[in-house]
This record gives sequence, C-alpha cells and structure tokens, in this order.
Amino acid sequence: MNDWMRALADHYAESRRRHPLDDLMIVFDVDGTILDMRHMVRHVLREYDRTRGTDHFHGLCAEDVDVHENRIEGLLERFELTNRERSDVFRWYLEQRWTSDAILAAHRPYPGVMEVIRWFQLQPRTFVGINTGRPEIIRRDTLDSLNALGSEHRVVFEDELLHMNPGTWEEGVQDVKAHGLVHFRELGFRVVAALDNEPSNLASMARADPEGEVIFLHAETLFESSPCELPRMVAGSSYDVGCLVRASSTRRRRVLRV
Repeated sequence: MNDWMRALADHYAESRRRHPLDDLMIVFDVDGTILDMRHMVRHVLREYDRTRGTDHFHGLCAEDVDVHENRIEGLLERFELTNRERSDVFRWYLEQRWTSDAILAAHRPYPGVMEVIRWFQLQPRTFVGINTGRPEIIRRDTLDSLNALGSEHRVVFEDELLHMNPGTWEEGVQDVKAHGLVHFRELGFRVVAALDNEPSNLASMARADPEGEVIFLHAETLFESSPCELPRMVAGSSYDVGCLVRASSTRRRRVLRV
C-alpha cells in the first residue's frame, strides 16, 4: 500500500501552506530506506565464491536474502557449510561489505525512491537531507555511490546535506539520528518529514521534534529494532511518486476553481 506516500504528500502540502517562505526539508536514511541492502549481501557472498574458487552461493538472488545485513548468520546456516567455512565467510563479509568496491558495485536503490527524491528536489524551497548512521570515514564513498545511482534520475546529493556518524560503526546511531534533525534545523531548514527503516531511529528522532512538525515514515523493509507506535508515524514499503504528483495536481485544480 502507498498510504504512507499519500500521507507524506498531504503533510508536505500542509507544511508548505503554513510556512510558504521557509526552506522545507525531507530527511532520508540510506541503508534499508534508499538502498536495498539485499543486493550488497548477495554481491559480497558471490565475491567470496569468486575469490576463494568456491561455489557455495551460486544462484543466490537478492530476493533470497530475508535477513538484515547485520544478521546474516541465519542466512549462512541455510547453506551446506562446515563450521570453519561459515566462520570464514562471515569474517570475509564483515571485512568486505563496506569497502569502496562493494559500496559502488553492490548498492541498489528501491524502485521508485529516486523518483520520489527527484520530485521533492524539484519543488520550490524544498531540500532532501540524508541522515545516516554510517561513519564519517566513508563520506566520500557514500556520496559517490548515491550520486552515481541518482544521476540517471537527475538526483543530486550534496555534501552539506549529508549528516553522518562522527563515531565508529554502529556507535550511538539513535543519538546520531536525533542530532541530525537538530543539525539541519541549525542550518536553517524546517524539517517536515523523516524516513527510516529502523523504528528505534524514528523514536529517537521523534524525541527531537518537540513541536510536532515532523511526519515519521517507517520503511517496512528489513529492520533490526522492534516496531513501535509513534504520533504522526505512517508505515509503507513501496515508493510511488504518482501519489505526490496526483496530490499536487489535485491541489492546483482546487486553487484554480477558487
């Protein structure tokens, strides 16, 4: 269902009506929200076979990956691996999944997400911010990867609109997410929506929204934290720019009739 996209469109329209001269921002997470991380898991495991001369993961498709990228142990148990082989694969995976080659070669966006981002980037005084738990050490790789994926949709991700984790991997991610909203506000943006696949991150960002201006959108892909209920939270799994276009067209017709 695409109710979450319609909810986003309606909330954005209301925010624009209330703040016609403000710079509005829609904030996206990266992994599991923009990017379908199943492709990365498949890529790294198939690279293991290629470099080791093995055939453990022949035929593995992204659709076969039904675990979060931080929880592949359960996936590996389905293959005929010895304990030693499984440990070796797991070590390889941890070492390789965030290399420059893997980031550039393996990451794929969810269908429709770039079109949604493009639509917002085309709106007057509207910006797309990126709020990720990835560490600063892969800033350049992250930007290069996102811009390579966005280029065919004429989507551009700007360095100054990318908020990253100043710590190490998996360190204080929830706090990073909350600080991201504060950071963008300090830059002069009015944050009106935040999309993330982790409920715990959305809950943390909600605590950084005392005025209740942000709609929180849970991308129901693969996530680690427990689901939660928040005010102004809507969940969905598919991106449909048509919801935004149709809502915008309807509003324009109404204005003309008035």
